[in-house]
Amino acid sequence: MNSWCEAVPAEVAVTVAIVAEPEEVAGLPVSAHPNSTWDWVNPESSAEVEPKLRAGRALAAHLRGLDLDAQGLYVWAAGERGLVKDVRRIVRGELGLGRSQQFSQVYWFADKPTG
Repeated sequence: MNSWCEAVPAEVAVTVAIVAEPEEVAGLPVSAHPNSTWDWVNPESSAEVEPKLRAGRALAAHLRGLDLDAQGLYVWAAGERGLVKDVRRIVRGELGLGRSQQFSQVYWFADKPTG
């Protein structure tokens, strides 16, 4: 994420939302991009949801709360399949962003071995 932020011109606003347990946040490097905001989303904020779905639901709720304007917006998302699926639902369904305004990539599946 830091590399992406550093590649964005200083006048462009960047919001980074990362799902992380509070104890995971301490010491993580954060880009010095002058127009960036870093939001740490606690997956436990969706405690009523089964554990493997919490990250995606918490992030989706956070994105809804940002009051995003689709005009000029670009969304990049990566992570666990359920999380990415929830983000895609917001990006495509609620914000109506087309392919040129978003990219998402699944990197792993909850409860499935990797490697």
